[in-house]
Amino acid sequence: MGCTSSSNVGSAPAIMIPDGESKQILCYKCGKAIPYSEYEAHESENCFDAFTKITRTLPVSEAKKLPQKLAEAFPKEDAEAAVFNAYNQAAAKTASVMSAKCYCGQSFLPSQFTEHVKTCEKYQENDSAVKIQSALQGIVQKKQYGRIVICYMCGEGFPVEKLADHQEPNNCSKRQQEIRDSLPEQLKGTVPEKPEAEVPAADGEKEAFNAYNKEAQECYRKSLPVCKCGKRLVLNTVKNHMEKCDLWKQ
Repeated sequence: MGCTSSSNVGSAPAIMIPDGESKQILCYKCGKAIPYSEYEAHESENCFDAFTKITRTLPVSEAKKLPQKLAEAFPKEDAEAAVFNAYNQAAAKTASVMSAKCYCGQSFLPSQFTEHVKTCEKYQENDSAVKIQSALQGIVQKKQYGRIVICYMCGEGFPVEKLADHQEPNNCSKRQQEIRDSLPEQLKGTVPEKPEAEVPAADGEKEAFNAYNKEAQECYRKSLPVCKCGKRLVLNTVKNHMEKCDLWKQ
């Protein structure tokens, strides 16, 4: 059976909604039509995760959060076509707002975006933000193998027993503020907010480290300055970026 098109807001791409008689389910997270028998496996693969990681390296306005699960009941396999149509229409509406605009100016749904960036020259050129995210993800991965916690002020990872000394007033926060004071007002960023989660105990469970590190990572990321060109910058790279960025020089 055929598909119908759902127009999205602005320049967002259209979502092809499968005909109800095809017994396909439209994923409300990534906008991809999945055969009914394969949908459970699709969801378990966390289809939205790769897209979320990539959009975090884009201008801050393009960052996406995981959409809420649909209020509509998931159709049974033997449901009538009208039931599938109703569910897929609702899924399309949710997925449509998940599109993100790449540095090249084109907008893509999650199911399209991860493939697009592999070959997009404009995206590859903007590798400063990509390197930031890669570095942060590398630090986060370490927590699974040692008692490493992320400093929300500088983004670096430390053994949990050394974090307090690192964050003494005359240490990390002072160094970060000295860098900010040397930068233009528009590129100072903001003083990072302290995570609400408690620093885990040295003998704490892995889940406690995971929760704290994810929140600390996000606090640090949000504090970084964003240039007019859309790049999010680590503080000690700002001056070098200013010399090379044509938009900043304008």
